[in-house]
Amino acid sequence: FLDLNLKSSQTSKCIDPTCPNQVDRFVLETLQSEYPFQFYVHHHVPKEEPKLFSKPSPVLAGQPMSIYVTALDGRRNKYNVSSKLPIWTLKGMIAETLRVKPEYQRLIYNKQPLKKFIATEADQATLSSYGIREGAEIHLLIMMYELKEEDRLKEVEFDLSWGYPGKRDYLDGSCLTFNQGKHIETIDYKNTRDVVGAIKHWEIMDDSAKKGTHRITVSLEKLTIADMLFFILSSYSASSIKDFPSLSVRIFESNSPKDALSTYELTDESSESSDQALVMCCLVKGPKGRWYIYQVGKQSKGNTKRYAEIIKTITTFIEGDLAKSRTGNDDE
Repeated sequence: FLDLNLKSSQTSKCIDPTCPNQVDRFVLETLQSEYPFQFYVHHHVPKEEPKLFSKPSPVLAGQPMSIYVTALDGRRNKYNVSSKLPIWTLKGMIAETLRVKPEYQRLIYNKQPLKKFIATEADQATLSSYGIREGAEIHLLIMMYELKEEDRLKEVEFDLSWGYPGKRDYLDGSCLTFNQGKHIETIDYKNTRDVVGAIKHWEIMDDSAKKGTHRITVSLEKLTIADMLFFILSSYSASSIKDFPSLSVRIFESNSPKDALSTYELTDESSESSDQALVMCCLVKGPKGRWYIYQVGKQSKGNTKRYAEIIKTITTFIEGDLAKSRTGNDDE
């Protein structure tokens, strides 16, 4: 039973005395479509309210246990669950914690992507389907945006920004292109265009706002050689990036600069890095030719003058979490 007589940001204990769960108004739409049991509500949810996730079903059979979900940028959360918990319900719990829609989550355990169904829609996958036990560590890859064919986007801008650490100081926003896991080109303040003219680099320094931005323009129509683009913020001379506040990436269509497709700002704990570089996000071509943008937030050694360590960090990521997640991109 759900008591929805509250503001959209509030939660309330389920009015069923046997159910310990907290519920809120975001859960209704997905819950109605995902779970085959009857429930009642006190008030209709307005159509304009966002529907981010589904709440876990009340009490599930199976072995109780605790598991951990870790995002690439270091955020780590503990969840008390049942071994029979459906994968989609776990994604609902993660959505409640991180405010990331379930369909934008890629979960990986033991080098295997966790999917909603095992074989058919009648065969719902659970934690036990993948051998997940007490204390298991599940890796989370977050999709920022999916560039669908119907969007008809021709150019996409990536604004890589940072705050001044007091006086004016520089980070560099770079784009490293890859094909089949191999590094092709680096586009940065020195090399401002790629060989086919698909990628361009711009610099914007705003002393009044104490903010630096390196803008990288990507023409999707001309992007024929690379199948992965990685966007990095790295130091030029600073020993680390931890003194630079507000590390962020903002993504938008060139024709609509005020309407962000997606944004990502690192949390304080993620940006407290002793390293000189952060891999912010990546643009990846999926199995069926669609382009996907993923959060990364991964620290790396190396800097603007020494890319070898950054390339090594990216290659490890491609061969690891990214390779395992890509099998689920088009069919989740």
